[in-house]
Amino acid sequence: MNPAWQIGERSTFRWILGAALLLVCGWSLYRCELWQVGSGTADLSLLSGFLSPVTEWTFVADTLIGLADTLAIAVMGTLMAVLFGIPMGILSSRAVMVAPRFAHHWRRASQGWIGLSWLARGIAILWRSVPEVVWAVILVRIIGLGPTAAVIAIGIAYAGMIAKVFAEQLESCDPSPAAALEAVGAGRLARLVWCQVPQVIPGMVDYIMYRCECAIRASAILGYVGGGGLGFQIEYSYGYGYYGEVTTQVVILIAFIASFELLVDYARRKFT
Repeated sequence: MNPAWQIGERSTFRWILGAALLLVCGWSLYRCELWQVGSGTADLSLLSGFLSPVTEWTFVADTLIGLADTLAIAVMGTLMAVLFGIPMGILSSRAVMVAPRFAHHWRRASQGWIGLSWLARGIAILWRSVPEVVWAVILVRIIGLGPTAAVIAIGIAYAGMIAKVFAEQLESCDPSPAAALEAVGAGRLARLVWCQVPQVIPGMVDYIMYRCECAIRASAILGYVGGGGLGFQIEYSYGYGYYGEVTTQVVILIAFIASFELLVDYARRKFT
């Protein structure tokens, strides 16, 4: 094909893509009605309540207990996500399920393994397509109120995310060591354990810690739908108009998340 024609074709495609993006942004602006921000009547009298945080020790102690429950939900939800997400990520990765010699022609590989890989991908897509708060709403109806529904909701949603990231990292790692092991007769498990997993461990540890941080915030939100923890306390205080209590609870939550992030950063610098 003529190089000049290729350049012209790419330029036309870029113009079309740019026009499509502008149309999408304009349509989104219209649908979100951002130009109407501030046109309504705001009740500024509520600000006085939020600007008067409650500092009584008994209330702070109850808030810390709720925060501990939130942390427990986040930790168990993340652990459940790792236990389900890592195996799904392995099964979803073509770098693992397909031998290196079929890397560029993976359809020639065993159709049984390919079918299993697509099944795992489908489950992961289903799990992560539904937000954790929707999973919590469904599970609260099935299991009942309490942290169990929140743990399972976080575990399901985050397992799909971890599976996707783990599969992509396995597919993007250097295939040369796995190909060398395959040349000397090593099987799929040996290639995974000795060549592929060691390359992706640092990135996956960072991502799992990030997911745990997200789980802390998510578990606070899930309290609004009956998941327990600090979120339930915030919903209770806000529902009864105790805005000073809401301010105290939110400040404690922010301080804890910031401290957790600093601790993770310190641990990363210490052990890497």
